[in-house]
Amino acid sequence: MTKCSIFVFLAIAPALATTAFAQEKITYQDHVLPIFRNSCFSCHNADKKKADLDLSSFAAALAGGGSGKALEPGSPEGSLLYRLVTHAEEPQMPPKGGKLPDKDLNTIKMWIAGGLLENSGSVAMVSNKPKLDLSVSVNDSGKPDGPPPMPGDLLLEPVMHTPRAGAITALAASPWAPLVAIGGQKQVLLYNPKTQDLLGVLPFPDGQPNVLRFARSGKLLLAGGGEGAKSGKVALYDITTGQRVTELGEEFDAVLAADITSDQSLVALGGPSRVVKIFNVATGAAVKQIKKHTDWITAVAYSPDTVLLATGDRAGNLHVWETRSGNAFYTLAGHKQPITDLCYRGDSNVLASASEDGAIRLWDMYTGTTIKEIKPAHPGGVLSLHFTHDGRLVSSGRDRRVRVWKPDGSPASESEPFKDIVLRAAFNEDGTLAIGGDWNGEIRVISAADAKPLGVLDINPPKLATRIALAEKRLAELRPAHEKLAAELTAAREAETKANAELQQATQAAAAGQKAVADATAALAAANGTQQSIAAQVQASQDALAAAKAEAERLAQARVQAIATRDGAAAAHVAAAEVAACAQAESDAAIAVASRIDVLQRFAQMPILDGALALAQQHSEQTRQSADEAEAAVEPLAQQLQPLVDAVAKAEADLARAQNAVAAAQQLVAQAQASVDQGAAQIAALTQTLTKTRADAEAATQHATAKTAAAQATGQALAKLQPLADEAAATLAAAQAELSKWQAATVNVALLAAKQELADRTAEHAALAEALKQADAALAKATADVAATDKQIADSPAHIAAVNEQLAKSRQALALATKTSELMTATLTERSGLAKRSAELVATLRETAAKSPDNPALAAAAAKAQESLDLLSADLASAQAAGSAAAATVQQATAEVAAHEAALAEAQSDAQSLPAALAQQKQTAATASTAAVTAKAATDAAAQTTAAAKAKVETLSTEYARLKQQSAPQVATANP
Repeated sequence: MTKCSIFVFLAIAPALATTAFAQEKITYQDHVLPIFRNSCFSCHNADKKKADLDLSSFAAALAGGGSGKALEPGSPEGSLLYRLVTHAEEPQMPPKGGKLPDKDLNTIKMWIAGGLLENSGSVAMVSNKPKLDLSVSVNDSGKPDGPPPMPGDLLLEPVMHTPRAGAITALAASPWAPLVAIGGQKQVLLYNPKTQDLLGVLPFPDGQPNVLRFARSGKLLLAGGGEGAKSGKVALYDITTGQRVTELGEEFDAVLAADITSDQSLVALGGPSRVVKIFNVATGAAVKQIKKHTDWITAVAYSPDTVLLATGDRAGNLHVWETRSGNAFYTLAGHKQPITDLCYRGDSNVLASASEDGAIRLWDMYTGTTIKEIKPAHPGGVLSLHFTHDGRLVSSGRDRRVRVWKPDGSPASESEPFKDIVLRAAFNEDGTLAIGGDWNGEIRVISAADAKPLGVLDINPPKLATRIALAEKRLAELRPAHEKLAAELTAAREAETKANAELQQATQAAAAGQKAVADATAALAAANGTQQSIAAQVQASQDALAAAKAEAERLAQARVQAIATRDGAAAAHVAAAEVAACAQAESDAAIAVASRIDVLQRFAQMPILDGALALAQQHSEQTRQSADEAEAAVEPLAQQLQPLVDAVAKAEADLARAQNAVAAAQQLVAQAQASVDQGAAQIAALTQTLTKTRADAEAATQHATAKTAAAQATGQALAKLQPLADEAAATLAAAQAELSKWQAATVNVALLAAKQELADRTAEHAALAEALKQADAALAKATADVAATDKQIADSPAHIAAVNEQLAKSRQALALATKTSELMTATLTERSGLAKRSAELVATLRETAAKSPDNPALAAAAAKAQESLDLLSADLASAQAAGSAAAATVQQATAEVAAHEAALAEAQSDAQSLPAALAQQKQTAATASTAAVTAKAATDAAAQTTAAAKAKVETLSTEYARLKQQSAPQVATANP
């Protein structure tokens, strides 16, 4: 066998029995040798070596015996010697006198666990085999693609309901889906362990289901059981449809154990017959029987890889077989009490066995040895166990508990005691939950992590009618409270609405009052601000007026001064102009004098005139210079005068503007003063308005406060009522959904029956349609036969004449062949006689020639006679062949005559019988026509019946869908 990985023994260091042993090294020389000497040396010494085992020396003990090594350092359970002396395996040692004392057994155990020390100075030995890793990764082998198979719309009507629940007899969990199957009375119940919802009821009319197993795919469920000492059977169900796929076995007693291979091809079962029977699922045929067991078979398990089959019985025998060949693989000795359950780990390398001896054993499928013994796993007896994907174990037993074990076999969690012994336990698909059921029918769902109870499953669910009655009663009980709370909630909501409306009005009024106060305050503040601004404007206007007046006075003085300056400059300009005029006049006079003197000098030519002319010219020049100087003095004064004139004009304009500014400032002062007076009156009015507005706002605020309190009170009342009403509505909705669920389940009972009826009617219609088809074909054939017979009757005279003609020709051929054969026979007779005589002559000639050897003529004659005889013999052979051919021709012609005579007789007979046959065929055609009409009527009736059945299915399907919709979880609320 090739395994996916090679595992060897697990070294388990046991707890030390005493403080002394914990502190003291256990050695061969000091502790173990005395035990061997007292109990073992009589058989296992250097001289006897029974089973080739010598324990009288350390080296010989380590060497082992005929069964191999007897000691494995660090692993008592992996040591053959320890298993034999503890009577865990056969042959038990010592063979007589019972088991060794517990203290001696503990000493041997501690010596092996401590590393097989020879003496106090020895170093502990270490096994050269790697320790077995009991953890295992999740094995998804066989996991279906897509969502795991889950029940569809299966029957929820229990097959039977009893006054009290009975003991749970079988339990199994789907490897991939949240689904557990529980064996009840003539039924298998399917539950979701996470929601505790009943998902389906599978009828098991064969009796009590004693074993349930899911196929590796999770789609098929195996149920095995029956009636004790009467009958037994295994059934396979498709859990998605609830249909029974097949049945296997016809036992004369109940099936107690069964399993199916991962490929779903084989089923093995066992029970009181002590025979393991293996069936082919596809054909239903028994393919193998194993007759090794000596007592009732109580446990059967296939490895997930389908390589091995393990079986256990009531006597504690445990065997492992090769699945395909059925050959023995291992005999696993260790349990002394009945085997109660078997389960392979997901990787197929480890087999777990449970027994009434209280122990769970883990077996290495590579070596066939014990890896781990958990004892006591359940004092009084282990009754079931189950691996989860990660290698943890869950078990149950007579101590009334469910326990979860870690992959290494150490305890993980333990449930509170059940009311009675826990018969079955299993993990759910992901190993988060454990499900256990006891003798009283109590089935608990517990947390695998801490064993806290999470829910219960009902092994004895009530009938649908009872569920509906209870649901209707609960609905009737809940409705008044819900209606009362709904009415109170409506009133509270109306009160809240009214209070909120009043609060809104009051709040709006208060807000309006506050706004009015704010507006009045703002208006007053604005008026005060305006008044202050106007006062500032008054002061500014007064200041501006004073400044304007001062400026006007200054400008008036500046005007007077500018006028005085202008007038002085004008006077100076006039005086200068007068001086310049005088100087010009004097210059003009001097020039005139000089000119007259010059004239006189021209005419008189008087020396005295030269002097006078010189003086006159000098005086003229001087006066001209004086006039120029006077004229030059006038121009600057004229230039100086214009600015002064402009300055005076400007001063007058500035003065006018200043006077206007004074007048404007006086007007502004008057206006500002009037605004101040008006503002004072407005402030007084606004102050009075603010006082009233504040009083009104305070009243509105107090009113709003009162309305707020009222609204809060109604809101609090509504807040208290709302969750109560919601809870009542949710409870009512849940009760209604529950009622709809069971009503839907009731309709589903009728729907499934209607679907079965439709399937039956459809099959019946198909059969009738096929019968109609065959009847139509029979009618067509009968009609064709009648036509053919009519044609045969019409054609028979010509056919008989043709056969007569062929008979005559064959008779003529026979006569000719007979005559030819007779001639050939006569010729052959003649030639045979001639050949005989020729042979006699040749013999005579040879004899004569032999007697006369000196006569060559005789020898030549004999030779010529022999040649003639040879030619005659050849001709005779040819004649014989021709005779045989002629005889064959006669024989063939005779056969043809006989054939034609037979054909003629047949044709004549047919001609005589055809009318009767035609009558019979016409009768057959009439019968076929009647049958076709009948088949057509039956087919049409079946079509109508099928249509009615289909309509019923559609009606029920619609009703079922409606009720299913109503039963779907919904968020209930008390809001209208």
